[in-house]
Amino acid sequence: MRTAGSCSSRWMPTQAPEPFQTYLSRSLAISIVPGNTTAGKSALKAICPVLLPVAPDKRSLSGREKVSYLSAHARKALALSAREAGIALGALEKNDAGAPRPSNGYYWSVAHKPDYAAAVAADVPIGIDLEKIRAVAPGLYNKIADKSEWLLGHEDREHLFFRYWTAKEAVLKVAGTGIRELAHCRVTGVVDARLIGLDFKGKPFQVRQFFHDRHVIAVVDVGCPIELKRIDS
Repeated sequence: MRTAGSCSSRWMPTQAPEPFQTYLSRSLAISIVPGNTTAGKSALKAICPVLLPVAPDKRSLSGREKVSYLSAHARKALALSAREAGIALGALEKNDAGAPRPSNGYYWSVAHKPDYAAAVAADVPIGIDLEKIRAVAPGLYNKIADKSEWLLGHEDREHLFFRYWTAKEAVLKVAGTGIRELAHCRVTGVVDARLIGLDFKGKPFQVRQFFHDRHVIAVVDVGCPIELKRIDS
């Protein structure tokens, strides 16, 4: 395991992200400095979620073949995320509820859609979610959040829907409960275009969000910089 430095928890929205190198010249890297969070505090210098595009010839897969491919692709993204953070993962197993078990003492989370897979590894409980911004049935808005939550945001309705959805999913992954506890996860503030505050059963969280190709990528803030990397595989 790589020796890691401590992470600052101070969020500085006007400060430009510090530059950093990527190991693939065609990689697109986006860095965000940490915010204040009561989630587990990472001792890593940064966590490095990875966004991995699905090859065009694989996007037409269906059924079990599609599920199998996307699952493997997400784990490929996870291996890249762990490598970037200096984390050595072992076997990747899930508990009876389908939540990832720690691997070699580290935590991990994956997500995938037809066009992309995303994953992150960390030394504290972590959650990532990924969704494509698209039209949704009107009835879904009331299922995702109540009126008071919707009043917190002032942006395009579909865009805000998927910001809320991915943020809540990411928090529920940290909690290990999944969508069945959605009603207990509430948005408490839309801080800015990349940061949302939430509460899950009395515990506050912050979720960082990135946007690429009409997709929202949400990662729970664990108190250190988040360096999203899109790898052109």
